[in-house]
Amino acid sequence: MPRKQKNFKFPKRNRQAVHLPENRIQISEMYFGSIDATDELDANSKDIRNRFFETFFMPEGVNIEDFINGNKYFIYGLKGTGKTSFLRYIQEYVLRQNESNIEPELFRFRSDFPREIYDDVRKAFLNGKEIKSEDRSSIYRDLDYEDVWIYIILKRISTIIKDPKNKLYVDDKHLSEFLKYAQSITQKEESSNIFRFLPKIKDGSVRLSYNPKIDLKFEFDDHENNLISFHKYSKNLEELFSKLTPVSESKFYLCFDEIDPRTGAGVLFEIDCILIRDLIVAIKRLNRVHSIQSRSVYFLAAIRSEVLEKVKYLGKEIQKSLEQFGLCMNWGDHGKIDIHHPLVKMICKKISYSEKNCGVLTAEIGNIETYIWPRYFRKSKYYQLNPKFILDMSWHRPRDIVRLLSTCRDISGNSREISEGLISRARKRYSNLSWSEISEHLTISIDPFSLEGVDKVLTGIQKEFTQEEFSEILFQRALIDTSTERLSRRYKSADILYFLYKAGAVGTRKGSFERYVFRGDSDPDFSGIFCIHNGLYSHFSIRFSSRDYSKRSSKD
Repeated sequence: MPRKQKNFKFPKRNRQAVHLPENRIQISEMYFGSIDATDELDANSKDIRNRFFETFFMPEGVNIEDFINGNKYFIYGLKGTGKTSFLRYIQEYVLRQNESNIEPELFRFRSDFPREIYDDVRKAFLNGKEIKSEDRSSIYRDLDYEDVWIYIILKRISTIIKDPKNKLYVDDKHLSEFLKYAQSITQKEESSNIFRFLPKIKDGSVRLSYNPKIDLKFEFDDHENNLISFHKYSKNLEELFSKLTPVSESKFYLCFDEIDPRTGAGVLFEIDCILIRDLIVAIKRLNRVHSIQSRSVYFLAAIRSEVLEKVKYLGKEIQKSLEQFGLCMNWGDHGKIDIHHPLVKMICKKISYSEKNCGVLTAEIGNIETYIWPRYFRKSKYYQLNPKFILDMSWHRPRDIVRLLSTCRDISGNSREISEGLISRARKRYSNLSWSEISEHLTISIDPFSLEGVDKVLTGIQKEFTQEEFSEILFQRALIDTSTERLSRRYKSADILYFLYKAGAVGTRKGSFERYVFRGDSDPDFSGIFCIHNGLYSHFSIRFSSRDYSKRSSKD
């Protein structure tokens, strides 16, 4: 598992205004950000939140007002691209700009989704017969948790607006009926009826303690026992929500994060993806209940695109919704890698903030990166470091840059420059940490007992290899190693390479054209040459092949 970063604190320093360019702060005094924004902000320190807000780098071309006013509400992208940071920035923004007098709430799928549903789903599938792959698509299309999500979300909203301090809607008969109806299913009724695995949950019924008395006239299926189908109940609740009259200038933001499967692979992983699929649909439905002009509650979600790859095969069209109402976080498609690359600007903004906190007041001219980068990133005394040297070691994600620079700080905190030599010294530790994170991602596709075999197959491999060469190495090592034998028995070599590509461990090359998943190339080119990512060279002790040497010689 990747090492958790401790909360960073600025060291005490004599704060004085110094304009000499030689007066640079130490690396130990630099704030690069956190590898995990959730761990950082959950400390709920005012100073930490201020620092996070002041140093946040808004992706170019993004208008945050689109998310504040409800035009957009999905943030999606690969792991580590800054989805959670963006979501948490929105939360801070609405409070600081007085967009909301109610603090936004965070709903984490992995921890806050009712455990009863997850446990019942797991139990039903583990106890049932094995599902054949050809039957999955039809079975999964029958499963529907939209109604459950609508109920969970609107019940939470009813709790929020029930508090007299949260004046989101006009206090009239519609509000009164909505609040009573949302609470009309008892906790006992929830655990025995709603939180149960049903192939079609809309066929299940629940017993209500209340029936709205207004003009909607919702009818029970069984008047004697006050029973109504859960599907009808959910629809009724949504309709009552639509009748509420928002209070002018009053807003509340409910944000969904950590929308990742709780299981590693197989059927249970796919069931988790169904829950995520239906959450996406439910969020879109609820955001469209009221028009943008008359909306008091806003629902936003940050979703990993790796999960979306699986979701799109499980029925329901969600891609168009994401494109229309979402933002794709991708830092790898910005063309030329130079000093003006967004990730370079991001880190320079944080270092500039660190300088000011340490009392170094600089005379900045033009873009901040043109001043900060050559000041701290040095190849030698006379030459600045090429940004490509750092970005090529990363997966073009903020998390990687933070991890690399934080590792440099751990190794030589007293240094006043981030040199090529220092980065080379940090490469091994950074490479090991990067592989740990990629390994965690690979558990989505490869079982943990076989994953050790992947590490052994790649250790000592050439930098570039064909699919046939990989198959031969896999075969030979399976003869002498148990974990590799299990890997080769359970997965075909082409599938393993595909999983490695989707996790970012390898790319493909044909001629001078390279494909990587973080650059937006969703699938590998199996007719090309596979290449290990630069950031993993040290972990796998990568060696150059004759193919690599001939290519380098031709360039010389």
